[in-house]
Amino acid sequence: LTEGEYEMRLFGNDGYQLLASSFFTVVKEQASQPNISIRRNDNRTITIMFEGKLQVASSIKGPWETIDTASPITILPGELKEFARAVNE
Repeated sequence: LTEGEYEMRLFGNDGYQLLASSFFTVVKEQASQPNISIRRNDNRTITIMFEGKLQVASSIKGPWETIDTASPITILPGELKEFARAVNE
């Protein structure tokens, strides 16, 4: 089905008696989000492993800044901003 709102109806014995109806919505499937994981190392550094691109921000609402680096990245606490996320390329 294409995206949109639909109504499903169930009739009894191939007749006209409506037994049940229900509304449903078909939405476009969203691409899966890339994985990200963070590990604290024994030497007090932090390793961030991610798929796609790494973005950081000082607020959960952004603005988000893309970091031009490959995974994994090892940093000192406080070296990057407080929040990190992985996004599709």
